[in-house]
Formats: sequence, structure tokens, C-alpha cells
Amino acid sequence: MEKEFFDFILKVHATAKIGRKYSTDPYALDNYEELETISKTMLENFTKVSFDRPNYFKRDVYPTPNVSARAVIFNEQGEVLLVKEADDGTYSLPGGWCELGLSPKESILKEVREEAGYEVEITKFLGINTVKSLVSANALTEYALFFAGVIKKELSSKCHEISEVAFFKISSLPELSWKVTKEVTLKFINASIKNQVFFD
Repeated sequence: MEKEFFDFILKVHATAKIGRKYSTDPYALDNYEELETISKTMLENFTKVSFDRPNYFKRDVYPTPNVSARAVIFNEQGEVLLVKEADDGTYSLPGGWCELGLSPKESILKEVREEAGYEVEITKFLGINTVKSLVSANALTEYALFFAGVIKKELSSKCHEISEVAFFKISSLPELSWKVTKEVTLKFINASIKNQVFFD
């Protein structure tokens, strides 16, 4: 129960930090700030249970790459699943940042469920791609983990960040997001088909 409570506080803190970063509503920002302060205090005072976790809620920690996860998923016609980003209208393999408290596999299952509206089974690990972004404002180094998956069940909803979910022929992909370029997308699509693993 103590570990579950610690993980709950951690999740609240992470959610508050994300909310403060991306929300534009003043009322919501006030609430996120309050939740961040309360959860930070609770985490700092929760010393009787040691899980040897990093001090991620401090802003002066040693700089380290962010970690994301993406999934390559085909339908029965051999078309690949892509999601359309609502903010810029480009497409990408479903996925996103790995979350605190979740394993990479748990993170990608959650991302595919929320972004694409599918319950999937992860079948293999396809590799790692290092992204040194000069496009984003933060220009952070990112380790992108790629997984192959198969659809188990279609769900009824997707998140607000995604405006469209569709399958495309590999030979006629739409405009792809800078987050996962066409070169990288094709590399891991082919890795899934040819049962390869890539890492750099």
C-alpha cells in the first residue's frame, strides 16, 4: 500500500507539471501549481519508504535525454497505422513520451490506446533511434524506442491531440511529422517486416 500511495503521489506530481507546461487556462494553471506544490511536499516528506528513485521533481538535476516510444502496427492489408497531429496536420506513428511509473511497454500500450483508439499487443522490440532535435524550442536529445504490435480490439475514442486515425500503404505515406521523419518511419516499418533490430 505504501508503494501504491507513493506512485499515486508521483503520478499527481507528474500530471501537475505537464499541466503547468501545456495549459493556457489561468484557473487550470493555478490548480496545477497548487497540486505540484502539495505533491512535491508529500514526495519530499515520504522518506520512510526508499525506492531509490531519481529526484526528478527538482529542476537542477543532471541533464539527460528524454525517452519516447512509438509503435509500428499493420492491418490485414499490410497498411501501416498513422495518427494525424491536431496541431500541425502531419502524421506519425502512434506514440509519445514515456511516463513516470510506467515501463516502455506500458507507455506505448497507453499511447496507442489513447491516440489511435486501439488495444494492441506488443510483439517485438524494433530498436532505438536517437533524435537531436533542432526544430523544437528545447532542442533536447531524445531516445525513441520503437515496438511492433498487433491490434486486439478497436476502442471507441481517441485523445484531443489527434484529429484522424488511418491506415496507409507504405508506398504512399502522407506528410509525416518532424517528430518521426519519413526516413526513420520507413526504417522501422522495414525493421518490423524483415524482423530486424536497429540501434545507434
